[in-house]
Formats: sequence, structure tokens, C-alpha cells
Amino acid sequence: MRTHIATPERFQLYIPDLDNHVLIENSAGDVIISATRDNFSENRKMFFIRHLSAEGYIPDHYQWFTEPAKGGFSGVKWIAPASADESEADFQLLRNLCTRRNALYGCIFIVWLLCFVWAARHTYHGL
Repeated sequence: MRTHIATPERFQLYIPDLDNHVLIENSAGDVIISATRDNFSENRKMFFIRHLSAEGYIPDHYQWFTEPAKGGFSGVKWIAPASADESEADFQLLRNLCTRRNALYGCIFIVWLLCFVWAARHTYHGL
């Protein structure tokens, strides 16, 4: 007698190194994976699907597929917003620039403060 392992219909995961929330939905013939960001590479998608299958979250036959199909991964549909949005890239550049600028200003202030303390200590006040 063959036993059938039940897979959950819907569950959520959080991938901390990618800062991504993932929703996995199992239906009769396919799996839909919805992510909050489109920052999975093609290889990482394949390994992620294999891992989900090995852990029993999706059906076992996804554990052995090797290449994605043209329209998606054979039976797996990925839904994620495009991350190549120019405004998001501009804001990221602005955030990096502000962080570097603030670090530079902080270093300049510390050097100025050290020079001020040195000058104050080596000045004869004559009182």
C-alpha cells in the first residue's frame, strides 16, 4: 500500500539574507510562489524549490527538476515585483551617498575637535 504525504496548501517563509517574505501556495497541478522582492537568482530559485520539496512543503516530484521552462519553472509560477525600477535605484544611490557623506562629515568633525583640544591644551593662558 502506497502512502500519500499531504503537503500544506499555503504557508509563509521569511528569507533573512535577502530580506524577502515568500508565500507558497500549493494547488492541484502547480505551485505559486509570491515574493515581496525579485532578488532571487535563477540558480537560487532552483535550489529553493528543491529544498522546499525535500522538506515536504511542495510535492516530491519538484525535487529532481534541473532546468526552468520558458514560461517559468515546470509547474512553479514565480510572482514578484520588478526590482529594476529606476526610482528605487535612485533612492538606493541617494541613501549610499548620504551615508558616505555623513561618515565623512563625522570624521572631519572628530579631527577638528582633536585639533581644538590640542590647541587649547598647548596655549599659555597667563592667568
